[in-house]
Amino acid sequence: MIKNKTMRITGGLLVRRLFLLPPLLEEGVVRPASDRLRESLFASIKDDLLDAQVLDLFAGSGAYGFESLSRGAQKVVFIEKNHLIYECLKTSIKNLGLETSIELVLGDAQKFVLSNATKFDVIFLDPPFALKLSPEFFKNLSNFAHASTMVIFRCFKKEAPLLSPDWVIVKEKMYGSSKVFFISLKPQGEVND
Repeated sequence: MIKNKTMRITGGLLVRRLFLLPPLLEEGVVRPASDRLRESLFASIKDDLLDAQVLDLFAGSGAYGFESLSRGAQKVVFIEKNHLIYECLKTSIKNLGLETSIELVLGDAQKFVLSNATKFDVIFLDPPFALKLSPEFFKNLSNFAHASTMVIFRCFKKEAPLLSPDWVIVKEKMYGSSKVFFISLKPQGEVND
């Protein structure tokens, strides 16, 4: 039997608790954010997480959602389309005792944003580097956001998100070969088509 590798939660109430890494890690299908990246990222958004509703559209290992709950988020929705990764997430959720705080959806993030929208406070977008999200994707994503929603988007360091006109990059940070963008909706009246 193959044993899954693990990662640890880096802060909050669940600090040092372990979660599983999906079996497709070696194939590059899953690229979990490093401890250093997560520690820095979550230090910068800690005030946004208290009682937050969080959406992780490309859940992978679940690191962003587990870190969010550990730091005070109220609820996390994971979207994952790969069945093996989905099953690994289900096991981690159970092992961490977070079944009542996480909704796990087996589905495609690009189709999910076409569904009826619930508003979220924090949205994580960490798609496979080969997947390029279109401005249309971001236009649809705006239905899941309110005026103070923060979107955290991770991509290869030489790239940038292709935003629709209703979004604005608030700040960006480099972490090794990754770049993280903090994105929010433009204030009403400032959207140009």
